[in-house]
Amino acid sequence: MEFVERECCPACDGVRARTLLQRRFHEGALGQFLRDFYRREPFEGTYQLDECLDCELIFQRFIADRESMKMLYTGLATSEDDAPVPLHPGDKHELLALGAFIGKPRLRVLDYGTGWGAWPISARNLGHDAFATELAPHRASWAAAQGVTVISEEEIETNRPFDVINLEQVLEHVAEPLHLLQSLIPSLSGVLKLSLPNGRRRIVGELERDDFRHIMPFHPFEHVNSFNRHSLAKLIERLGLKEVRPSLRDLYSFRSTSVKDFARPIWRFYNPDNLYVWAMRSDV
Repeated sequence: MEFVERECCPACDGVRARTLLQRRFHEGALGQFLRDFYRREPFEGTYQLDECLDCELIFQRFIADRESMKMLYTGLATSEDDAPVPLHPGDKHELLALGAFIGKPRLRVLDYGTGWGAWPISARNLGHDAFATELAPHRASWAAAQGVTVISEEEIETNRPFDVINLEQVLEHVAEPLHLLQSLIPSLSGVLKLSLPNGRRRIVGELERDDFRHIMPFHPFEHVNSFNRHSLAKLIERLGLKEVRPSLRDLYSFRSTSVKDFARPIWRFYNPDNLYVWAMRSDV
């Protein structure tokens, strides 16, 4: 795996940063953690967490280059028992809420980085026009076989506009989250939905003590951007977006007798371990 250094903050392009943590991937307790997680010898390189002094994003200074990142997400980070995930009622309920909020019975939706495509498959089942992008060919093929229109990043512009662009557990993985969203915003006519781990500052203190119980928002190689509520709000502002909240009527545009189903729509917005935001263009 080849690594490149990010010389500025990937969320605001700021150059002022301070180093919070520095370790070698293959040494000490971190090396053992990675051996156990990936079941192979860790790559040689530096795990360095820097905090942007302008927007408070915590990001990994050294990340896999483009080809190594592709290898990571089409091979190394894919388990041997990787298989299609079942559809989740929460996706259906979320799509119903989005439709009610936007006020359209039939939406054009794009799921960026779809994985096995559960979200756009749910959208298609509801009668929406569902598009998706995905790096792993076997996952993209599965989603396409279920009726999702799988497109490349270059084809996003020719298929716009989209009423909803969904990035579910994606923004923490990409090398340049600011530039990615800047490329997607012109194709957005409705809601941008972001959901990602909450990279709380206190977890870095745990990592300094070789306590990896809560490492997920800062996972080496994969979660290279660790947003908190402040840094995500700054990113949304920089993009010229405004955060929006659906009404309770919109959120509960479904019928269910499950307590979990009724708790989920509110919990999404207030879960301390995860960031969940709807945003819209200010000029639309």
